[in-house]
Amino acid sequence: DITDIELGTDWITFMCGDVTLPHFGMRDFKTVLTACDTMIHNAACVDFSKPLTDLLVPNVGGVVHAVQLCAQYNLHLVHVSSVSVFSLHTFKGTSSDRYPDPAILVNGYARSKWLGEQVVRTAASQGLSTTIVRPGRIMGSSDSGASNVSDWFILYLRAAVQLGEHWDIDHHTDMTQVDDVSRTVVESCERYNSGMTKMAVSLHHLTAHEIAAILRTYGYRLAPVPFTEWLDKVCRVGGAGVTSLE
Repeated sequence: DITDIELGTDWITFMCGDVTLPHFGMRDFKTVLTACDTMIHNAACVDFSKPLTDLLVPNVGGVVHAVQLCAQYNLHLVHVSSVSVFSLHTFKGTSSDRYPDPAILVNGYARSKWLGEQVVRTAASQGLSTTIVRPGRIMGSSDSGASNVSDWFILYLRAAVQLGEHWDIDHHTDMTQVDDVSRTVVESCERYNSGMTKMAVSLHHLTAHEIAAILRTYGYRLAPVPFTEWLDKVCRVGGAGVTSLE
């Protein structure tokens, strides 16, 4: 399926395909791509529990297919990566003074995103116009608050509220509004951004205790408990089902 959306004087074309297949498994890609000048590649399997072997095809092979199409049709590629390539809870610095170290990556997802970046960088070294954007923790819209309710961090907040308990750990997190991330991606579509790596990460970080304090101001009763105790309770309660949070 192909859908066009007008954005000012420009058009964004959304193409539904399968990133695991060459040409994303589409038949009519030629007509679309010859009319475009930029591809935004934002597809990935986001699963922190899967090993690298399970993520190579969608998260690395998908980037290879995007690069091949961009090279074939002379498109500028905006590749949406992730700050997880650093395996850090929060990020300080810039892309010019900090570089990912693959030796410290702790899960398959982070490793797959690092490998995807290497595919893009190799293509750039061969002359392809590319920009990499690394979002942090993407939260809701600054206007409506609408969020991805299946994101693991949103699920943590829901569980904490329902249990009345939160992690008693020194956990820091950035929370970046989705419209700020999307603005960075759109701004990266111009070819003068070629060769750049942009961090779409909030400069403000909150601790688990600060987040709990904010939730208390809205009337939720939250007590700090050790992480292992909190996790054990989630596992016990989860088996019986958890009520929805309104």
